Amino acid sequence: MNEFSRTFHEHFELVDANEGELLEQACRLRYRILCLEEQVPDFEPDRFPDGIESDAYDRNAVHTLLRYRPSGEFIGTVRLVMCDPQDPGRPFPIESFAGAHFDPRLIDPAKLPRRYTAEISRLVLMKQFRSRRGESHYVYGGVSRDAAFVPNRRRSAQPFLGLIAAVIRMTSLNGITHWYAGMEPSLNVNLARFGLQLNPIGPLLEYHGPRQPHLGLVDDVLASTYRKDRPVWELLTEEGTLWPAPDASRTAARG
Repeated sequence: MNEFSRTFHEHFELVDANEGELLEQACRLRYRILCLEEQVPDFEPDRFPDGIESDAYDRNAVHTLLRYRPSGEFIGTVRLVMCDPQDPGRPFPIESFAGAHFDPRLIDPAKLPRRYTAEISRLVLMKQFRSRRGESHYVYGGVSRDAAFVPNRRRSAQPFLGLIAAVIRMTSLNGITHWYAGMEPSLNVNLARFGLQLNPIGPLLEYHGPRQPHLGLVDDVLASTYRKDRPVWELLTEEGTLWPAPDASRTAARG
């Protein structure tokens, strides 16, 4: 295990949160961050009087919590919205809010392998685990891999990358090959620092704030990270256990 991964596992733990009390904790954490801390548009607290932020997509999603080991506190969460097995044609959230604006030269949703497609959603971190000055207003924070993590002052990308590691784990366990995401432009810029960027498939739209629809082939995204930042790839894939290293000749050809 590389030093970057070792340090991460000393501080953080990924916890499945797909049912019962853990799922409720994930939804309460979303409420705290989206409704109270950041007051994201369309997440007004009075819409969730029980303090639980949830929607109809939760029942067809898998969820992970990020725990901070020193305190035992859950400090972040993310979900992966899956294809509805009873209704594979049911739109993903991104298709509902942006599908009419997809660029037909870049995507035809009807040709996606829908049962192996999922949408990255509700990726949030508590404010004190976000990063440097000026970045704390993003619900996922900013990223910088160079400085050591300092409790209550996010000086590294580890909490953020922990949530991406959760996405990779849920992706692997559910056989997902394609990712949708509706992202603020800054998030894809931050992902690009590690080779994790997805491809825009439509214009910037207003949806809980400015969001742009993206699509990525998991193989391609992780191959890019493998080339660009091997320690991060090892952390995200558990050293290739969750997702194999790309074929060397194929990687060189794409490089």
